[in-house]
Amino acid sequence: MPIRELDAFAGPRAGSLRVLVNRGVNGIDGLLSCALGTAVGLGKPTVLYCGDLAFLHDLGGLVAGRQLGANLTVVVANDHGGGIFEYLPIARSVPRELFEQVWATPQAADLGGLAAAAGWNTTRVESRQGFVEALERALGGGLHVIEVPVDRAANTALHATLVAAVDEALARERPA
Repeated sequence: MPIRELDAFAGPRAGSLRVLVNRGVNGIDGLLSCALGTAVGLGKPTVLYCGDLAFLHDLGGLVAGRQLGANLTVVVANDHGGGIFEYLPIARSVPRELFEQVWATPQAADLGGLAAAAGWNTTRVESRQGFVEALERALGGGLHVIEVPVDRAANTALHATLVAAVDEALARERPA
């Protein structure tokens, strides 16, 4: 969901910003390692925005980051599982308990603890201001993981509200 949310909701910027996107076989394979290679290749502080499952699928990249001396900040949207699956019809077609177990791929990993064990600086933020401060510190260089907790149900409801608002606006614009 993180890349889809950036695509859907990021507004225009006054300054320049280079956005690179990587999609592995399943969209998450090797994402952290790819970002490390990008940071090393660019030679300047780089930010990866990803979900918790993508982060967990490439924990080896945490170790490689320390060996490479990269300047990488990983912003992890932690919704404790595959939030993207909430948007599939199956989320409303099977009992919630079954959906959570089989589709949502729930996880309860200590993301900050895993990153810290590999020598990364870690921060868990609970507010917009906390995020801004953590990101500013991280962009000074080094290896950083900023964990942003996300409530899957609230995020799905917000998306539904936004889609409904767009649908209503388009309906008003259509000729009768």
